[in-house]
Amino acid sequence: MSFTLRYADVPSSMGHCCSCVCKRTKAFIRQASDDEWVYVDFDSDFTDFDDDEETICRDEALDEILSALEDALCWPKQQSFFPNSTAIDSMNAMFCVATSQMSRLASEGKCNGADEIADAIFELVDVWGEGVFKALNMTSFTREEISLGRFAVKVGQYLKPEPLQENEDDIAVKLFFFIVYDTDLEKYICTYHLEYRDYGGMTAGTYMLKLKSRRGKVQAASYGDTCPGYWKIRQDVLIDFAKRKRSFISC
Repeated sequence: MSFTLRYADVPSSMGHCCSCVCKRTKAFIRQASDDEWVYVDFDSDFTDFDDDEETICRDEALDEILSALEDALCWPKQQSFFPNSTAIDSMNAMFCVATSQMSRLASEGKCNGADEIADAIFELVDVWGEGVFKALNMTSFTREEISLGRFAVKVGQYLKPEPLQENEDDIAVKLFFFIVYDTDLEKYICTYHLEYRDYGGMTAGTYMLKLKSRRGKVQAASYGDTCPGYWKIRQDVLIDFAKRKRSFISC
């Protein structure tokens, strides 16, 4: 069973900038020959941002975390009994810095820089091997932390598509999650998931944004067989939550 991945144009609002989302597109795709998922980076010809200007305006904090992630690629060869406790502590600290920098870059509209960090994390997973992260019981990393007044959103990206435990005849996985908290009341509000579903091969696979709260589970957006990029998903989550947050406050 296979499907074709297509991308639609994404508007440059809600966190986009001329140097970011339209320049490169990334997603998990499922290979035609088996059930393996592969993280791929599709280059786009569209960009208003000059590469020379980007080089001149490099962000020092961004370069530091990218350098740290690159150095970490060699840890398994440099350390005995990897991952040892020292490596785990260093990895946790490095991932915290990565989250902080991706959050900062996103808030500044520097989406391309945030994508560079996410790409470097996936390269780390590829080089270290899934077994390392499985041993650490790590299935995702925190992509971003977003402040929305009294609400806070923790965004996670799965290291590989996370299966949904549903009908065995269907292929159903989660790719991203957005967990919303009320910081004033210190309570959980809801979770958004980007899901992919293939209903037993009866129809083309579908990507959809689902919202789960105490009231149940609803569909917030549908993308058909087109896999949305992170910034499009983020935009749709923020727009949908803005429409619903008043009802959550009244709960």
